[in-house]
Amino acid sequence: MKKELKGIGAAPGVGWGTAFLVDARLVFPPRHIPAHQAETEVERFERAISLAQKEFGTLTKDRRRIGAEAEELVDFEKWILEDKALNRAVADRIKEERLSAFWVYWEETEKTSKALEASQNSYIHDRSSDLRGVVRHVLTLLSPESGHPPTLPEQAILVARHLSPLDLFRYPAERLSGIVLAEGGTTSHLVLCAASIGLPAVVIGLQIEQIEAGSVLFVDGDKGEAIVSPGEAEHRLYQKFLAEKAKKQNERSVWAARKGKTKDGRRVSVLANLQTVEEWEEAKKSGAEGVGLFRSEFLAAGGADFPLPSTQKQAYAEILSKVSPLEVTVRAFDFGAEKILGHESEENPALGLRGVRLLLQYPAILKSQLKALSEAASFGHLKIMLPMVGSLEEFHSAKKMLSGSKKNIPLGIMVELPSAAMLAEEFARVADFLSIGTNDLIQYTLGVDRSNPKVAKYYEPFHPAVLRLLAKIANAGKKFKKPVSVCGQMAAHPWGIFLFVGLGIMELSVPVSALVETKKTLAQVDSQKAARAVKKILELTNVQEIKTELEKALPKGAR
Repeated sequence: MKKELKGIGAAPGVGWGTAFLVDARLVFPPRHIPAHQAETEVERFERAISLAQKEFGTLTKDRRRIGAEAEELVDFEKWILEDKALNRAVADRIKEERLSAFWVYWEETEKTSKALEASQNSYIHDRSSDLRGVVRHVLTLLSPESGHPPTLPEQAILVARHLSPLDLFRYPAERLSGIVLAEGGTTSHLVLCAASIGLPAVVIGLQIEQIEAGSVLFVDGDKGEAIVSPGEAEHRLYQKFLAEKAKKQNERSVWAARKGKTKDGRRVSVLANLQTVEEWEEAKKSGAEGVGLFRSEFLAAGGADFPLPSTQKQAYAEILSKVSPLEVTVRAFDFGAEKILGHESEENPALGLRGVRLLLQYPAILKSQLKALSEAASFGHLKIMLPMVGSLEEFHSAKKMLSGSKKNIPLGIMVELPSAAMLAEEFARVADFLSIGTNDLIQYTLGVDRSNPKVAKYYEPFHPAVLRLLAKIANAGKKFKKPVSVCGQMAAHPWGIFLFVGLGIMELSVPVSALVETKKTLAQVDSQKAARAVKKILELTNVQEIKTELEKALPKGAR
C-alpha cells in the first residue's frame, strides 16, 4: 500500500530503489558481562575505536567524499573518536560496573548528544546528528554481527536513524539511490557528503518505523518526502529526473572542455584544489586547468607519523606526471602543533604553532619535504607554496632550505594573515607568486572563528576591510608582475568570481565539484565592466551596500 512520509529535504534530487535498513546490522548484546571478561571487553572496545580511527583517516584523504563544505566538521568527528577522557571513562565503567562496551559507550556519548540536541542554534543542534552517526558506527563495530554485513541491493535506499560518513562510504556509491534518516539537518556532515556525491536525502522522524526492509521507495530530496510503494506518477518523475541529469552531465562535459574565459575573452585559469592524487581523474574530467592547491599534509592523514621522504617523492612524482604539462602547486605541510606534540593541546591553536612557524621550528620536517619535492620536480611543472607566512623573515628562512636544490622551482606564499596582506608589495618583490587563502584571511582579519556558531554571522567575506586587503594583494602582483591566485571558498562564489575578475586576478583554484560552475560564471562576466564596478565597490564601507552593488552588477545568469 502506498504511504507518503513527509519530512524535510536534506540533500536535493530524487531516488528510486529498495529500502535497506542499516540499523538492522546492530545486534544489541547483553548489558552485563561476567567479571572475568572485563579486561577482554576493554580490549575489544579499544580495537573498535582504533579501527574507526583508521577508517576515518582513510575517509578524510578524499575531499570529494567528505564534502568540500564540511572541513570544520572533520575536526569535530575526529575529536569524538580521539577523546581520551571519554574513552577512559568507558573503559573504567566496563571494569568497575561489569557492563558491555556497547552499552557504556552509547550511554556516555548520549549525554553529549542530548546536550547538543537541546540547543536552539541549528548548527549546534545538527552536531548531535553527527555525533550519533559516529557513535552508531562504533556500536556497529562492537555489535556481535559486525563482521557479517548483509548484501546491498542493486538500487538501495539507505534507511537509518543516524548515519555517519564512515557508514555511508562502506557501500559502493554506484549501488546507492538515496538516503532516508530519522534525524539530521542540512548542515550535518552525512548530508553534506550525500550532496557531494549526488545522493538525495530526506529526514522524516519517527515515520521511519513505517518502512520495511525490501520495500520499494521513492525519495524526493527537493520536496522532503519518502514514498513507500510509489505509483506511476512518481516513476514518471524519476525518469524525468534521470533525463535532466543526463542532459546536465552532457552540458558539464561541454563546459569542462572549454578554457576559463570572461565574456569579453580575457583568460582566467580555473584550477583544482586537491587532497589526494586520486582526485585528479575527476578534476581532469571536470576541466581543471592544473592544480592550484595540493594539500600535502593529507599524505599523513590517519597516521601517527610523517610520511617517509621516499613515500612523499612517489606521491609528488605521481601527481606531477599525471597533471603534466599543466602546473601543480604543492602547499608545504600545513599542520597544527598537535601533529608534533600529540594530544598536548594549545590554548588557542588557530593562533598557535602552525603553518610555516611549525615547519621552521622543526626544520627537519620542511627540509625532508623540500628534498622530496626537488627530487620529484622533473616529473612535471612544480610550484611550492608556504602556508601561514606572516613575515619576510619566515619566507627567507624557508627559501634558504630550498636554495640547495639545483632545480629552479618557483616558491610562493599563501596570503592568509593580515600581516602578509599588508606587506603584499614586499612579498611580491621576493616571492615567485602569491596565492590568497581567503578562508583564513577573512577569519584573521575579522577576528572570527568560522567554525564557531556563536560568531558565525560575523564571518563576512564581503566585509570592506577584506575587500581592500584583496585589492592590495592583487595590485602588488600587478606592480611586480607576479601571478596572484585565489584558492579559498570565495573563488567559487559568483560574487567572488566577479570581484576577482574586476581586481585583475588571472587564476582561481576551486573544489573539483565547482570547476564547471566557475567556468560558466566567468563566461558571463565582462572584465572591463567588472573592473569599473569593483572600483566603485571598494569605496563603500557598508557590507549590505557592497552586496547590493554586487547583486546589481553581476549578470543574472551568473548567480
